[in-house]
Amino acid sequence: MKSVTELEMLQARQAKLKRRAAAIAEEERLQQRANEKAAIAALRQEMIRRRNAQDMYLEDIRSHKLRFYNWEQDRIRCELAEMKMAEREQTLIDKFWGIPTYILREKEEAERRRLEWQLQVDSMREMCLQVKIMRPFDWEVGKFRDKFTNEILK
Repeated sequence: MKSVTELEMLQARQAKLKRRAAAIAEEERLQQRANEKAAIAALRQEMIRRRNAQDMYLEDIRSHKLRFYNWEQDRIRCELAEMKMAEREQTLIDKFWGIPTYILREKEEAERRRLEWQLQVDSMREMCLQVKIMRPFDWEVGKFRDKFTNEILK
């Protein structure tokens, strides 16, 4: 039989081993929890990095669209300014040359159409006189002769 002191020492040693095993288990549990936290933090950091990359991509697109919109607005302003300058220049030319020339050209065109119409009417009348569909007016009696017989049309 073992003595009381040996038994107490054995129980103390077993209690110490149990405490040490419990401490090791606690350390392992804490280490596992720290590893899980680190993995979750790494995932969180990766999600933040991806979200920031997505935000930067969307910001690049928005910025590009904004720059293109501003460029388009500048181009429109420049074209409008050029059109206004061209209109001003054309107005000055029209004031000097354009309007009287336009009116004169319209009058000449109207006169040309009137002469063409008169020529058409005269040639039709002459043809009608030649084929004796109609007779000449009294003041035209000596003016028209038959082309083939050379007789005066009455």
